[in-house]
Amino acid sequence: MRKLLVIAAAAWVPAVLLATGPADQNRSATGEEVDFLREVKPILAEKCLACHGPDEPEADLRLDTAAGAFADLGGYAAVVPGNRQDSELWFRITTEDARDRMPPAEHGEPLTPEETEILGRWIDEGAPWQEHWGFADWREVQAPAVQDEDWIRDPIDRFVLARLEQQDLGPAPAAEDLVWLRRVSFDLVGLPPTRAEIDAFLALPEASRREQTVDRLLASPHFGEKWARHHLDLVRYAETRGHEFDFPIPNAFEYRDYLVRAYNQDVGWDQLIREHIAGDLLPDARRHPGNDGNESIIGTGFWYLGEAVHSPVDLEVDLADRSANQLDVFGKAFLGLTIACARCHDHKFDPIPTRDYYSLAGFIQSASYRQVRFESIDHNAAVRERLKALDTEARSQGLDAEARQRWQDAVRLIPALLEQAPALAAEIDAQRDERLLADFEAGLPAGWQAEGTSFATPTWSQDMRPGRYPDPKPVGSGFVNSQQPSDDGKLADAAQGVLRSAPFTIDRDFLLFRVGGGKAVDQVGVQLLIDGESVQRVAGRNQVDLRPVAWDLRRWKGATAQIEIYDRAEGGWGHISCDDFRLQNTVVEIELARQRAGEDGAALLAWVQKPLAGVTSESFAQIELPQVELPREQEGRQLHWLAGDAWWQDGGAWSLHDGGAVLAAERAGLAGWLPFPALVSEPDGSLLEFRPGTTDEATQLNWKGYGRTFRTSTVELGEGPIWYLVRGTGVAFAPVEHHRIINGPLHTGTAHRFDTQGRWQWLRHDVMKRYTGLRAHFEFSPTEGWLAVAAVVQGGEQPPTSLPDWSLAEQLLSRFDLLPVEAQLSQQEADYYAQRAALLAQRRTQSRMAPGLLDGNGVDQPLLFQGNTTMPRDPVPRAMLSRFGGGEVQSADGTPSSGRAELADQLLESAGPLIARVAVNRIWHHLFGKGIAPQPDNFGVLAGYPSHPDLLDALAQDFRAGGWRLKPLVRRIVLSASYGQSGRVDPHALELDPLNQLLHHLPPRRLSAEAVRDALLAASGELDRAMGGPSVPVHLTEFMKGRGRPGRNGPVDGDRRRTIYQEIRRNFLPPFLMIFDYPPPATTMGRRSTSNVPAQSLALMNDPLVRQQAERWAKRLVSSEQPVEEIWWAAFTRAPRPDERQSTQAYLDARIAEGMAREQALAELCHVVFNLKEFVFLP
Repeated sequence: MRKLLVIAAAAWVPAVLLATGPADQNRSATGEEVDFLREVKPILAEKCLACHGPDEPEADLRLDTAAGAFADLGGYAAVVPGNRQDSELWFRITTEDARDRMPPAEHGEPLTPEETEILGRWIDEGAPWQEHWGFADWREVQAPAVQDEDWIRDPIDRFVLARLEQQDLGPAPAAEDLVWLRRVSFDLVGLPPTRAEIDAFLALPEASRREQTVDRLLASPHFGEKWARHHLDLVRYAETRGHEFDFPIPNAFEYRDYLVRAYNQDVGWDQLIREHIAGDLLPDARRHPGNDGNESIIGTGFWYLGEAVHSPVDLEVDLADRSANQLDVFGKAFLGLTIACARCHDHKFDPIPTRDYYSLAGFIQSASYRQVRFESIDHNAAVRERLKALDTEARSQGLDAEARQRWQDAVRLIPALLEQAPALAAEIDAQRDERLLADFEAGLPAGWQAEGTSFATPTWSQDMRPGRYPDPKPVGSGFVNSQQPSDDGKLADAAQGVLRSAPFTIDRDFLLFRVGGGKAVDQVGVQLLIDGESVQRVAGRNQVDLRPVAWDLRRWKGATAQIEIYDRAEGGWGHISCDDFRLQNTVVEIELARQRAGEDGAALLAWVQKPLAGVTSESFAQIELPQVELPREQEGRQLHWLAGDAWWQDGGAWSLHDGGAVLAAERAGLAGWLPFPALVSEPDGSLLEFRPGTTDEATQLNWKGYGRTFRTSTVELGEGPIWYLVRGTGVAFAPVEHHRIINGPLHTGTAHRFDTQGRWQWLRHDVMKRYTGLRAHFEFSPTEGWLAVAAVVQGGEQPPTSLPDWSLAEQLLSRFDLLPVEAQLSQQEADYYAQRAALLAQRRTQSRMAPGLLDGNGVDQPLLFQGNTTMPRDPVPRAMLSRFGGGEVQSADGTPSSGRAELADQLLESAGPLIARVAVNRIWHHLFGKGIAPQPDNFGVLAGYPSHPDLLDALAQDFRAGGWRLKPLVRRIVLSASYGQSGRVDPHALELDPLNQLLHHLPPRRLSAEAVRDALLAASGELDRAMGGPSVPVHLTEFMKGRGRPGRNGPVDGDRRRTIYQEIRRNFLPPFLMIFDYPPPATTMGRRSTSNVPAQSLALMNDPLVRQQAERWAKRLVSSEQPVEEIWWAAFTRAPRPDERQSTQAYLDARIAEGMAREQALAELCHVVFNLKEFVFLP
């Protein structure tokens, strides 16, 4: 008796798009052998693999591999090559017994008679089993011979014509020149040809006009815009994160502009893949053509263009969901594989086990998000290396010993300073030379003027504060505040405006004042204007307290200046507060020390103003500066990081220093002594600024740390609080499970702001004890001056480390020019500081920013059983997909690293044929409206068979041989006879090949959503062809409501810019584009839907943009003598036919005769033209 086998199919398996076509219909009659890949494998995939695939196969039978199909099942096999009658498979698909027949009726449609016979003949022919076509290695393909040699323009045409001739068919006649011109213009640059371009085309010699036109279009900067938009579909590009509040992705537009530049420069596809995977790790990064910035690093931003939850309850689930989307996009975009299907189980159809999914997930989780200063990062890192070399040379000359001696002298001097401080404090106060500009105690001083609504209440006093509003601690009672009371009695940040002082002469050395409020200095702040230009500016720190600020004005002494207090912001911390503006001659650093350190500061001030009697360099006693050892073994605590362990920095501000090092200050002087090894940031972090148009985080992650941050390795958090051993002012941030949108209500405590008041301290980060068992790394960023970080431990009470306090000595030694003559610098020291100052002057302090990756240590992701974060298994080593060789990935030099650079190399080496096929298929799809393979994003088993597999492989080979460059391949395709066909249909060909698989004509194609909108602007003459820059805010209709609705509404015409430059907000997508099938940015969309629905006609009839452009077009045409001619050429790339000209002119004349103004009649006509199918379709 036969043993029962279950050969079933699940009803949910999608139908396979078989590219069979007429050439495959009569194989039995002709005796042609069955094609396994084209005919057999799709049947098995559709009808069998749901139950007999890799994931827990029924009856232990697998039909996705040859080994499984031919396996001995105990005296019989599912498939016996050459003998259908002995094959259990044949028995099950042909038996009349419903109990044994497969697939079972409850699991889907049975096999058709044709499918059954194909399987029977395949078995009889020996059941040849071939590798899936998408995964096959490179192969040389010869272009086939054809009968009609005259039709051939490129080897591409041989592959197309050969299949047509096999069916006794021929291609459609060639398209007329102007039809071809309109088609190729939209396909290459996304715009219709202008009248000047049409005339130039027709004036060219007929034999070469198409070649010359293609070359012109490929060289056009608009080529990059068109093809970058295709790429943006692959990476689910948007500029906000969606979910509840639709927080912005700062500077996402920089990634878009990076793609435009890359496609215009024809950067190789292999290079783009490397840049997307590991652009931050490439040793030879591509340079920006204009500013020599790092182009390659911008590519890594695509990982972070997806959706994100702003306050997830379960951080592990949130990370798992984000990783799934990232891997889904990565797999589809570059490999044409649905990798994310293996998140919970082995892929049911493709050779992607679950272990492969988690091995790839580790690569993503081994790096972290940043906003990279791509214009300056490499330049400033090079400056930092030159500074290190200078410091090394200085140490070799003994300057570090001299600095250490000077430090010891200063520590010995402190008791004498403190002893004489009280007697000198009053004398120094009496000598202060100052001029009050404004204290706001009696309102605004004379000459101060306000604009806008921010300063409608010009000055505030303490008794005007709402009951729960914190005390800003002004000097006296009055101060300036750009907030205004709202109807509910609270303070609102929506008002905007400017408050300017009367002009004044700078007759003192320093301007001192207090400032509080928001920290986005591009939007709120105080600035000093000289000749109308800002020379100094500062903002608050997202704190109510008014902190002291002092500006050194000596370089502008004698100039006429104004103080401007500005508020251009809306929303949280969109305000500025100020008080007590005074001009003084007091030394600014010492005055700040006094305000901050009280009596100690007064002593220091006294000493520098009047050298102490009897204290000289000869009287300095020698003292020892002890070094403190930080043990790795922390009793009762878990050591997460110690200076000297692996670290990665964003920018070039951080350096590792040994214990006992004396740090050089920004100017000639010493910044501090290190009692133990530490990472130290340069004290110039506040100099780093954004270029105009660059934005910071809109959440509480807005301390401007990008470009001056370092991170530690990722660790698993233990129990108890985190302790940071730090010195300085800054932020410690622990992105648990890579969660970064900290805006509440959850996880805001993962960022810890601190100010150690110039002393080494163990800081307690209590909130981190909530995250036991989760993973995190630690990031440190200075917010003022220099910051040093020595250790991160967890658990218990404060570690028992003896920490000396040398704050006064450090203040003293930060300004050698204030010391008595006996303590001045030697010539050797002076030369060192001069060289150091010259190097520091070379830094680039301004830069644009873009989302990107910052590398970290390798993190192997545990396999999650059934995708469940509560059921982790052993970690899976990071590795390439096993189908393409697998193998663990290690950094080339053995240092801790994500391994992404090595992954990119392995990917291109082992999966190169697949990558090339996917890429050329996408290009073909965009030029013909359909790919050679039917599913651009899925080259797996369910993908369907290519219509021209040899052509696909030949193009893939040529693509690689040509340096993976897009433009040469595009040029070949659009100059081929295949692309140059008309849309004329042969009825016989249509009957034989209704889906046009053989490409016997080029059917009409509807324009993409972007091309429709751009064509409206181009036809009306309104299109602004400017390139790049921040996106134009989305135009919000009255129906676009909800949380996260932006406060700024963009213009109806999108500022006349191309659609690629319009803002894409996930929760507020433009309705006009959506109607024309703009894809929601959720995952890769290599093939858009193309619908033809009534809503599109309604949009063209009623949308404000369409009506507006019709009216503007009419305004340009009102003085034209031949408006109908101009309309037809602009809209359709052709002249009107006689009947069109006559009827249209008659319509215009009739409307004008009825009393309608000529401009209005033309506007109606333009509106009608926009609604014609020919306007939105390519013939």
